[in-house]
Amino acid sequence: MTDNSTAVYAPRYALFGALLGLLVPLFGSMLAALLQTGTITLNGMWQALVSNPLLWLMATSPLVLGAIAWLAGRNQDKLEHLLAHTDRLVEQRTGQLNRALTSIQSLHQIAGLLTAASELPDVLQALVGKIAEFLPADRVTLITFDLEKKQVIHFVRGGPGIENVVLTVPFEELWAGLSGWVLQNDRPALSPKDK
Repeated sequence: MTDNSTAVYAPRYALFGALLGLLVPLFGSMLAALLQTGTITLNGMWQALVSNPLLWLMATSPLVLGAIAWLAGRNQDKLEHLLAHTDRLVEQRTGQLNRALTSIQSLHQIAGLLTAASELPDVLQALVGKIAEFLPADRVTLITFDLEKKQVIHFVRGGPGIENVVLTVPFEELWAGLSGWVLQNDRPALSPKDK
């Protein structure tokens, strides 16, 4: 249902209906005056209106036509509100579908890269590149460890900010930092921007 702030058509339609309805008793009174007196005067029209019960009924037409037109305008306002709401929903759903499509396309590309690469470092590099593109992220780093030997196995980097990623970091430094915390607590962590 529309509220008064969005009711555009109802008042316009009601006014138009009432003005149109005024023509019915006006022309009816003019015709009756012409038939009774042979001329059309205000006094003759008034006398015709007062003496003819059919003209009394016609005098209600501005009210009746105004009310009917107001109902039609109210329905038009509801339709406009519904169309605007539907447009917003379609836009929202289209955005969701486009994001889902982008995700699916990225996953498809990652799957293609994983099946095309034969060596693990190549697979990891392709994966990191696609993750940086998909998120989008300035830089992505993927580090694999051998916890028993306490050593870094793979250090893979990707994204537009790749030059800001240090190529070699000792295991001890990683273990003492955020990476070590993630491994020790088995929980993900997000590094704050610019830290």
